[in-house]
Amino acid sequence: MQNQLTLDQQTMIDNLREYINNNSSSLTEFASAHNIYLSNLSNILNGKRKFSTKLARELEGKLDLEKGYFTRQKNNTVKIPFQKIDEMANNIIFDKAHFSIELNLLTQNNQYNSLFAIHPSINLDRAAVISHISKSDILIFDSDKKELINNKIYLLRYKSQIIIRIFDENNYFTTDMPEIYASIPFSDEIELLGRLLYTINIEEK
Repeated sequence: MQNQLTLDQQTMIDNLREYINNNSSSLTEFASAHNIYLSNLSNILNGKRKFSTKLARELEGKLDLEKGYFTRQKNNTVKIPFQKIDEMANNIIFDKAHFSIELNLLTQNNQYNSLFAIHPSINLDRAAVISHISKSDILIFDSDKKELINNKIYLLRYKSQIIIRIFDENNYFTTDMPEIYASIPFSDEIELLGRLLYTINIEEK
């Protein structure tokens, strides 16, 4: 499942141009030093060729840069894609919108491409974890963080539903309302979609 950020091309191009200017005396020198076709590089910088996230990752690896170097936002914010629940496909899909947040608020991350957000308007049974989140919270998950940790909240695909649950030390996914929601033992029937890392209350924003 892809949960990568969809970023503005100009931001990525600006980051690449800045890196080249800071590390080479010319475009030709940079292309030659890193075994990159000059024409391809020139077309990317001129917007004639798409600078895809995949290409950015490959270039970051070639240059021994941190993952996300070219996709980072200059204004110290990151765009996190909103996801919605496709009940017919039993999946989460891009909701054609992003949530911009300042990087200094994302204290649990140094990489951001695996983050995704769920808006309060999305039909997700939040009552199951009502003491941990509110109905007006934007929920930010990380699809890469799938290690099971006691008392952490996870978005799950279980049978024919997308649900939110709390993992406990007994290897069960539980809720704040056990009289309504049965605990679910961890098994192969469960697919972890992401761990909840941040909540942003939009009434306070």
